[in-house]
Amino acid sequence: MAVNNEALEKREFQVEREMLAKVRGVPVESIEAQPYRYDQEVNNAVERRQSVFEDELLAESEPGRRIRQLRVEKDSLLDTIWIATSPREIKVLWTKVGELLGDEQTALVRDALAIEPVED
Repeated sequence: MAVNNEALEKREFQVEREMLAKVRGVPVESIEAQPYRYDQEVNNAVERRQSVFEDELLAESEPGRRIRQLRVEKDSLLDTIWIATSPREIKVLWTKVGELLGDEQTALVRDALAIEPVED
C-alpha cells in the first residue's frame, strides 16, 4: 500500500492548524491556510504552560520551593555581582528602588549589599 505524500502533508498541515487554533482559543476556520508552519507558536505555548505546571509542582514541597528560590537567584546573578562591586551610593539606590517596587531581596542580594565597597 503506497503512502500518498501529498495527502500526508495536507493532513499534517490541518493538524498544525488545529493545534494553533487550540492554543489561540479560536475556531480552526479562523486560522489562515498559509503554507508556513505554526510549530514555533505552538511550542512556545506548550513551554509556557509546562513552566506554569512545573512552578505549581515545585511550590508543593520544601525542596521544590528551594529550587524555585535558587532559580530566582541564578536569574539575578549578574545584577547581584554588580551590586556587590558597586559603590555605596548605588547600593543605597538599589535598596530604595527595591523597596519602592516591593521587591523581596534574595539572601544573595542581601549579602551583596552588605559588602563594603572598595575605596580607590
